[in-house]
Formats: sequence, C-alpha cells, structure tokens
Amino acid sequence: MDAVRFRPRARRKHARRYNEDVARWDKAFTQATEHILREDNEVVYRTVAEHLLQSSTDNGIRTAILISGEQAASTHRLLRHVEDALGTNVVVLRPQDCTTVRLAMRTLSQAIAQRGRPLQGRMSELALIRRWARLQQAAERPRIVITVTNAESVPGAVLEHVVQALTALDTVLDPRLLLNVATSFNDLRGLLTTSTCELLCARLFRLESSEVSIERIVTDVLLATDDRLCFGFEIFDAILGDYKTAHRAADLFLRSLRYAALCHFGSTAYDECEVIRSLLSMRKLVEQTHDVRMLTDDVYLRAKLDGMRSEILQYRRDVHKAFIMLSSLKECLLPHSSYRRYDLYRLLLAGRLRGHNLLGELRVRLRVARPEVIRGWLATSALSEAASLMVELDNIMGMADDSGTESRPLELRKLDSFYRANDTKLGLAPRISSPRTEHELRASRTTRASSTSSKAVAEALRGSLTLKQQRWTALVDRLDVLLHKYFQDKLINHEHLPLHELYWFDQSCLHTASFAVDVRSGLGKALSFTALPIVKAFSLFQDSGQLINVYDWCRAFSEDDDSPLSQALFMRALTEMRFMGLLKATRRKTDHVQKCVTVV
Repeated sequence: MDAVRFRPRARRKHARRYNEDVARWDKAFTQATEHILREDNEVVYRTVAEHLLQSSTDNGIRTAILISGEQAASTHRLLRHVEDALGTNVVVLRPQDCTTVRLAMRTLSQAIAQRGRPLQGRMSELALIRRWARLQQAAERPRIVITVTNAESVPGAVLEHVVQALTALDTVLDPRLLLNVATSFNDLRGLLTTSTCELLCARLFRLESSEVSIERIVTDVLLATDDRLCFGFEIFDAILGDYKTAHRAADLFLRSLRYAALCHFGSTAYDECEVIRSLLSMRKLVEQTHDVRMLTDDVYLRAKLDGMRSEILQYRRDVHKAFIMLSSLKECLLPHSSYRRYDLYRLLLAGRLRGHNLLGELRVRLRVARPEVIRGWLATSALSEAASLMVELDNIMGMADDSGTESRPLELRKLDSFYRANDTKLGLAPRISSPRTEHELRASRTTRASSTSSKAVAEALRGSLTLKQQRWTALVDRLDVLLHKYFQDKLINHEHLPLHELYWFDQSCLHTASFAVDVRSGLGKALSFTALPIVKAFSLFQDSGQLINVYDWCRAFSEDDDSPLSQALFMRALTEMRFMGLLKATRRKTDHVQKCVTVV
C-alpha cells in the first residue's frame, strides 16, 4: 500500500524536476547559440536586403535570386531580415500556393489586400491590388516584396504569369521579387522564357556553408565549462553523420542536439540515490576505493557528489583550454588541414585524439616553424609558460647573427662586417634575420634517407651552429616538450570520471529511430492497422504474386459488389499504392500490375 502511494508522488517529483532541467538547459542552450545563428550568413542576408531596398530602375523588376543549396532550411532568417527592413510589406508564396495560375494570383492578391483596410466587393485579382495601392495614399508607390520559396517547384507558366502581372502593376506598385532556389540556377532558367527574363533586373546570391558556425557550436556549446549536459561519442557521431550526409545547415544541427537533450532528460532521474548507485562508473569507483558507505548512506553519498561535480567541472575547463590551444596551433601551423574542429571533437570523445597522427604532424611543423609564427601563437595562447617563452624569444631575436660564429669561414664573417658598417653609415636599423633551428637545417641538408647520413649531418650541424641558432633550437625543443606533455595530460576522454553518464549523454538509439526511420516497416505497420479502404487492398496485395490481375483484385476487394462506390474506393486505393511506389503498370499484360517490392 505504501509503495502504491509513493509512486504517484515520485512521478510528480520526477516530472517537476524534468521540467526544471529542460527549461534551464534550453535557456542556456538558446543563449549560447542565438548569436551564432544570427551571425551565420548575416553578410549575405544583409546584402540581399540592401539589394531589394535599392531604388527601382527601368530595366525591370528588381529581383534577388538566392541559391540556398544545403542551407535551404535556414532561409527563414533571410525573410526576417527583409521584414525588419521593409516592415510588413512582404508576401510569401509557397509551392503549394502556386500549383495553378489562378490560385497563385488569388493568394497574392489576398495577401496584399490584407495589409490594410479590408476591401469589399467582387473584383479581379489585378483590380483588387490596384485598388489597395490607391487606398494607401502614399507619396510614392508602395513597395511590396514577393518571396517565392523553392521556386524550382513552381510551374514555369505560373511563375511567368506572376512576373508579367507584377510588370503590369508597375504603375501603382513598386514590386520586388525574391526567388529562393534550393538546388540549381539552371533549373530556374529553364522554367522562364527569354522574354520573361528580360523583365527582371536580377542579381545572384549564394549562401555559404555552415562549417564555421558548426565549429563555433562545438567550441561554445559542446565544450561547455559549466555543468550543462554534453554529448558522448555515439550520439555526436550520429548527429555529425546526419549533418555531413543528409543536411548541412546549422539550424538542423542544433535541432538534433536539442532533441537528443530532451531524450536524455526524459529517461534520466539523477536526483535519486538509487539511480546514482546503479551507474557503471559509480560501481567501478566503489570497487576501486572500497568505500561501501556510499552504497548505504544517502547523506554521505550526497556529500561525495559535490566533490565529483567539482572534478567534472575542472576537467571541462582543462579540456576546453587544451582544445582551444590545439585548434589555434593547427590553424597557425597547418592552415590547410582537412580536419575541422568538429572532427577534432569527435576524436576527443572517441579517446583517439592523444595518439592521432595530427599531433605528430604538428610537432614536426613546430620544429621548423618561423619565429614570427610561434610568437604570434604564443601571444594568443593560454599556456602558463607563454609569457616567459615570449621574453626569451625576444631576447634571441635581438641577438646579433654572428654571435658565437668563430668557426664560420673568414669570408662570410668579413661580408657580415661590411653589411653592418654600411647600415650604420646610412642610418639603417641593424639587420636581424630569423634564426633557423637545427631540425630545419638538418632537413634541408639531408639528401639520403639512411640513418648514417642523418647522423653525419647532425654532428656537422652541431659544430657549426651559431649561439643564436643554438638558443633558438633549445627554445623550440622546450616548447615541443611542454605542448606534448600538456596535450597528453589534458586531451583525455571523459569516461574515466565518476558520474560521467549524468553529464555526457551517449545513447543514439532514440536519435537513430527518429532521424533514420525505416520507411518500409513504418509503411507496413501503417497499412496494417488503419481503418481505410487501402488496408483491405494492401492485405490482398501481400498475398498475391509478382503480377496481379487488376480485375480479380477488384472482385476480391469488393466481394462481388459491383456498385460504383466500391469500384471508386478500389481505384483510390490502387492510385495511392502506385503513388507510394508499391506497384507499377506493366507492358507484358495490360490488365495486370507488377509489384515493386516483395515484402513490406
């Protein structure tokens, strides 16, 4: 009886905690991503709005053609920019509103006429728009921006009629046209004739990829330094795979992250001590420390949780700092590398970043890098030894080039003295060249790949290095050791931490089931349990062979009922199944249809 009374109370407590956690996470998530989405393609949106706001010309209707491509899901932000610039005089025509000429003109006229006093009486679409323009009582022609979303899906005759109608209204309106093209500009050109294209004063715009925005999302959101929810390798790999293969828009990437977070909060009750004790990381901690009291005492366990949370927060701060340093070092030494920040984050979650070939390549490039490059990176680095290294680098750069060069040939030393004397007479600054490390000199002088030749070149170089080159080589070697040790200590996976299951969500089953739907099984279930005429036709379809006699199928469907209603229902079911791709007509037998799938 007590257990029955406790369950509703626990369910209400869990629901209240769920709502609080979702609201808190969603607020922090929105604040962190709002400025990223606002700056994504902001320059292109502003340029399109400025083009549409320019004064009209005699060359035709001012038109902006936007090639959205993979950013088709982000064009609503462009409409927001245009609406903010023009007020409310923006009309949106969707493909479903432009199936016929009359429907498109009716939708256009009703949308324009609703932006003011309602007009009474029956009149044509063009007359309705002219009367609305006269009632505005403006000194200039009212400006209207007509936006056609996914213009490739609009029939060419409808699009041409809309352009010609807007040209006819040029005396009372100042129309502007915004055409959104999802795939190819050539497909849009194929819909319009040459005479219609001459009526447009068009300019082509193209949305850029969201690669930079995704990298900022990884840095600002996923590499969080607080106790917000993050994502593990499995779920992040699924979301990143969908971004690379299916869609490449920052909006859809963020929607996938939000959906994964809701799945986590809906399946986790981390305020219960019993749930915490059942975690695998907690059981491993108890086995290692032999602290059995955490399994029996709730007060003692909650006191331990504060220390575990502090450890997780410190780990997040260290990883964020190390990841930013690694990303900036890669941009300085390997600016053309194919690895993006989200690829590095994926390697970090998988625990393969410390031993990856990228770190080895960075070490090689660091040993032969120029002093200016290293100093520029140290100026922005958060390394604790960065200040002392910069001071030592400046001291090395200020040294004379011939310090410790007694072993150099006499002719070269005389030539250097001659240059310095002439620079002093002309009042020029002393010549200070960038030193080269021993590794760079060895790489430039080694001609064979044998170990004997490499050792011989190394021994010869050590004896001929100047003091400036020796100190510069020592500085680079010390920086290499520091960075290698720092990255090996900090760029580690989170799975070694206790309670990491509560702060890193790593279950992709719900995400895969939602974003990678099995269409065939879902269609089979839908056609098996719905009360529609197609269900009966589909059951007979499943029991038949590869070729189906339509007459026999209709007789079995109607159960020898030859009424027009029964035949109409069968034809409707047949048309719907053909639309879904389950069957097709065949030339082998005109009164038969052929199955396109065997089992659904």
